[in-house]
Amino acid sequence: SSAIPTLAAADADALLSPIALAVATASPKLLDPALDALFRLLSRNILFFHLQTINASSDNKDKNNNDNSDGNSNSLASQLVDSLCKCCSIKDETIVLFAMKVLLAAVRSPIVVFRGDCLNHIVKTCYNVYLGRLSPATQICAKAVLAQMMLIVFARVEE
Repeated sequence: SSAIPTLAAADADALLSPIALAVATASPKLLDPALDALFRLLSRNILFFHLQTINASSDNKDKNNNDNSDGNSNSLASQLVDSLCKCCSIKDETIVLFAMKVLLAAVRSPIVVFRGDCLNHIVKTCYNVYLGRLSPATQICAKAVLAQMMLIVFARVEE
């Protein structure tokens, strides 16, 4: 199945690949519109994927335990999540806050499912932002994002 349910898998990958490349560059000029596009896709429940394991490098075999039979869509989704998490180590506070906003939108989305190592990676990223940033405003935002993520995860576990 496709990362965008209304499109064929190849078309969805063609649309998401430029966004994934822009996020992977870690260039603030490219990140801002890419993060905005991802946020809009996630908050409007347009993206769909189920990830359990992050494939941090392209050398790894597809280790995703997922419901989708299309490995490419999940590989792209895995790259997106990994790149988003790496964005949180950029010095630009605005980009870090935006990346955390996108991660929260992804966790909040009812049609995007994170489990296992993938969810752990996202939570660790927010926790590291909370611990590692000098800006009190960024720390407060990271703490709030982390709290919201935990509430969402535990609410889903109880369902």
